[in-house]
Amino acid sequence: MARARNIKPGFFKNEDLSDLSPHTRLLFIGLWCLADREGFLEDRPKRIKGELFPYENVEVDKCLQELHHAGFIIRYEVDGERFISIPKFKDHQNPHHREAASKIPKPEIGKDKPRAVTDQGMAQPQDSLGLSSEIPCLGSDEPTKSRADSLIPDSLKLIPDTTTTDSKEQHKSVVVVGGRDLQVFNSVIDQYKHYFNFDPNPTIMQLLHSYLDDGLQMDMLAWVMRYAAEKGKAWDYAKGTLEKMFVQGVRTAEQAEKANLEFQQQQSHKVVPIRDSKLRVDHLPASVQWQMEQERAGAFQSRESPRLLRDDPELMGMLDRMRRSRTTGS
Repeated sequence: MARARNIKPGFFKNEDLSDLSPHTRLLFIGLWCLADREGFLEDRPKRIKGELFPYENVEVDKCLQELHHAGFIIRYEVDGERFISIPKFKDHQNPHHREAASKIPKPEIGKDKPRAVTDQGMAQPQDSLGLSSEIPCLGSDEPTKSRADSLIPDSLKLIPDTTTTDSKEQHKSVVVVGGRDLQVFNSVIDQYKHYFNFDPNPTIMQLLHSYLDDGLQMDMLAWVMRYAAEKGKAWDYAKGTLEKMFVQGVRTAEQAEKANLEFQQQQSHKVVPIRDSKLRVDHLPASVQWQMEQERAGAFQSRESPRLLRDDPELMGMLDRMRRSRTTGS
């Protein structure tokens, strides 16, 4: 079963890999997905092709041998069966902790040393590969540097594989924040999926891990995700809330609850100014405002001789002066 793995920017700038064909480089990435948590897999070219190149005519066995000669993988035999080892796999990948342990037999150290496989399945001299001493019996007596070491590690947070697990296996705790229960998971994947119902993409996971590296607590992530979900919003809304609070120094769910409460209190005490209109009715005498409201409601239409505002010269003059004053700005 293929698994999600990490690929770092250094891969594309690796000079040793650049000497290999495009299909060989793509195959190398694919092998990471097929390898178990320790970087081992069965050396079965036809099956590997079916998994990685189902729609292309690629000579997988030839590409595997290119990677083998270049030192990026080790093809070996144990008891007549062929396997592949990826040196430094653990240095560049972070398998999910629930991933099954490796069942691939490791190269035996002793009298019956494993053989490095060539194109014809014949054994090569053990010191011809120039590989690292990660597998001592495959390499020279003196430790040498593997080309796999040239995949320069970077500071990106490694993202564990996404696996589907029973809800009973999900590790979570419940904390009380603001008088309410908050479900906090140990995994950012489980935390995200709990509130947004699907797994986060690698970019979101990388961002979440970077916040954790900067001191943000997991319960804070749970709080902003719940805050967005309760408003019917998606991750972008939670991200905006998280960034605003992070700049303010908020790192825990308790701090987030307090900051949100203070914000709501400020909003409730904010004075909303009255928008200007052509006629500032709020500046007229109360009696005039009442009469204008009655006119708009049609209260005087039932009278035989209705008396309107324009029937009173004094009031009309006052209204006219206010309109002119507003027009001239004086």
